[in-house]
Parts: sequence; C-alpha cells; structure tokens
Amino acid sequence: MSFSEDVKTELSKKINMARHCTLAFLSAAVLFSGKFIKNNEGSPVFLEAAKPEMRRIYFTLIRKVLNISSCDVLSVLTQKDIEKLLELLGIREGEDGRFCLSNDIILMQPCCRKAFIKSAFLSSGSVSDPGRSYHLEIVSRDGEAADILIDILHGFSLGAKKMLRKEKTVVYLKEAEDIASMLALMGADSSYLHFESGRVTKEMNGNINRRVNCETANIEKTVNASVKQVSAIRRIESTKGLSSLPKSLIEIAEQRLLHPELSLEELGKMCTPPLGKSGVNHRLRRLVEIAGAIEE
Repeated sequence: MSFSEDVKTELSKKINMARHCTLAFLSAAVLFSGKFIKNNEGSPVFLEAAKPEMRRIYFTLIRKVLNISSCDVLSVLTQKDIEKLLELLGIREGEDGRFCLSNDIILMQPCCRKAFIKSAFLSSGSVSDPGRSYHLEIVSRDGEAADILIDILHGFSLGAKKMLRKEKTVVYLKEAEDIASMLALMGADSSYLHFESGRVTKEMNGNINRRVNCETANIEKTVNASVKQVSAIRRIESTKGLSSLPKSLIEIAEQRLLHPELSLEELGKMCTPPLGKSGVNHRLRRLVEIAGAIEE
C-alpha cells in the first residue's frame, strides 16, 4: 500500500468519538463526498465515493446519530431520515445538488474540528510519501467546503492554501512541518512517526549530497587554479627564469611546482616561515600576472 493508504487505514481504525464529534465527522463526509440520489424504486439512498470500509463506517455513524436499529451500506434512508440527518449536521442541500454548511455550531469545539479534518481527509484526501516529496491535499467539489476546511486548518496554525483543478477546489499543504502537524492532529500517530523518519532521512541525504557537491566543486576549483598557476610558473621559468623573481615568489613558485595538488592552506604550510592562505593566494596571483605580462 502507498503511504496515503496507510494513513487512511490507520485513521479508519480510530473512529470512536463522542456524539458531537460524530456529527462534525459526518458533516465533512457529506460536504466532501456524500450525495443523495434515488434508487430504482425511487427511494433516497445515501452514497459516497469512499471505499467500502469507509461506507460501512459512515452508515454505522448514521445509524448511531439517527438511532436506527438496522442500517448498513445497502440501507435505504427515508426522506424523513435524510431531513433529520441534514438538520443534525447543520447542512442544507443546494439547488445544484451540492451541500452547504448552514450552521457551524457543530464545529465550535477543537475536538470536533479535528474530527471534521479527519473525515475530510478520509473522504477525498491524499498525502505523498515523505521520502519523495511533501504534499498533502484534500479535493472539494465546491469552494465553500474548501474555505471552511482552510479556516479550520488555519485555526490550528497550518499553512493551508487552495487551487482550482478541473472545476474542483483543492486544499493543500506543501511544508513538511505542516503535514507532520496535520497527521498528528488527525491522530495518525504511526504515520506521523513514519513521516518524520522519512523526513529526517531525506534531509540527511540532501545534506550529504550538498556537502559532496560542495567539496567536489572546491576540488575542481583548486585543480583548475593549480593548473593555471603551474602553467604561469613554467612560462616564467622558460623565458626570464625563476631567478629573476623576488625571493618570496621563488619559494612559492617552487613549492607549487613540487606540490600542484595542494590547497592554498596546505601550500602555505610548506613555506618557511609558513604563510597564511591569503598570503599564498597573493603571491600566486602575482606570478600569474607576471606570466601574463610576458605573454603580451
């Protein structure tokens, strides 16, 4: 299974909630994935796009809040049941068949808002594997439900944003810290630990790669500079001779010819007395200038 499926599997096993949280949970389910249609007999049936296990959870919760003795994934709800359910959830059905939250009193408590977030994610959410990228999103069929979710996420200091995708509104998180916080907020403890572990591993590998790239670049820079310096010294040697140079330049020229692989700092230690990095750099630059003048 993917990391996203693992998160949903973990969350689906933690649905035991108080009645007020159950109402918030079902409210998000209806807003993000629920719809009422007619079956072949003309009776209204509650359907949603989630997997069968989530359908069973939703209908179990509906049975709980409506006090229906027998209700499963194939149960038919009466029109009265639907009206009562929507009233309890503070939801009204719009003319276009979409649902709108007309009363947000069920979202007053922090625990209820967490239940709303969890349900929205279970209904139409996904999260990428932390070893690859950082992206969590929840797809909404309309902008109003997305705005409600964003307000709730902002209330928990999560930097949620939204975008349009094929006439749907997508609420998303891109920062690793926000995604980790949301996993913890929803109660996905194991997934949170997995995410943080993957995040640490990814960042550690990134640091190693950056360090290797930096060291490689420094080595290339040192080699290129050394080649240029040796070439300049050879030019002076073959024309004017090294003896024409000041004593301080003769010493550094000879050391560079003997040790073309050394860095400036290492080369300075070979001199008598030892020179600092800036001193070595200054003398080698002077040798390159002299060789340039000879060429001109």
